[in-house]
Amino acid sequence: MPSQERRGAVRVPTTAHVLVAELGCVEADRGRLRDVSLVGAFVELHPVPICGTPVRVLVGHRGDSAAVTLPARVVRVAPEGAGLRFQGLDADASRFLALVVRSFAPANSNPPGNAAAASGASAASDPAAGGAGPQSPDQETGALARMLRKLTGR
Repeated sequence: MPSQERRGAVRVPTTAHVLVAELGCVEADRGRLRDVSLVGAFVELHPVPICGTPVRVLVGHRGDSAAVTLPARVVRVAPEGAGLRFQGLDADASRFLALVVRSFAPANSNPPGNAAAASGASAASDPAAGGAGPQSPDQETGALARMLRKLTGR
């Protein structure tokens, strides 16, 4: 169930894997999104970056080989991970993020400011609308390896 607190953005729960790298670092840490919105996310990961650290988050869309790097800043730290605020997103990254948020939202929910609906995102690529479902562990590992290569430029 999406939650809305003082942030003003609807957050949707998820368990998607992501890669997080501090700016200027070539190594990335594997993490798991706990929730995501159009303005930020909470990522469970270790080690936890220091509050204020600029990072890049590589996130993919379920059942799709597409991935995007989202620039963010650590705005909150907890023992289990970090709260991130996205910043400096270009139009493509914003549309992709809206698609990701929409895919994790319950079927009867439509997050405010949902650019994916406005951009005509295909229901076939949206798992919530009956598109491709969760990946097997081997597929997920391969997708994360491709994401890491994209993030590090290798």
